[in-house]
Amino acid sequence: MVGAQYDITVTNNSMQAISDWYIQIGIHDRTKIDSYWSGEIFNEGIEITFIPSVDSEKILPGDDESFGFIMYSGVVRRFQEFTFTGSYEIELEEL
Repeated sequence: MVGAQYDITVTNNSMQAISDWYIQIGIHDRTKIDSYWSGEIFNEGIEITFIPSVDSEKILPGDDESFGFIMYSGVVRRFQEFTFTGSYEIELEEL
């Protein structure tokens, strides 16, 4: 197995804060997560799910958050299949 460190940065280029976000990364073979930082990682068969720590769960406009992990697999990965899920925070005006 080959080991590699993966550092990922999520940047909010929108005009609204993003909260309750997580990322799912597609993988296609057996992997082992050795360690990770800035959140929790779940290795669930054909995908890895990253959920940020409490202090990183909100990304303000123009800001970014980073996380990473060390993973062992058959080859060094270049992740191309991923899903970002989050919620925009919109302030409602008084009517």
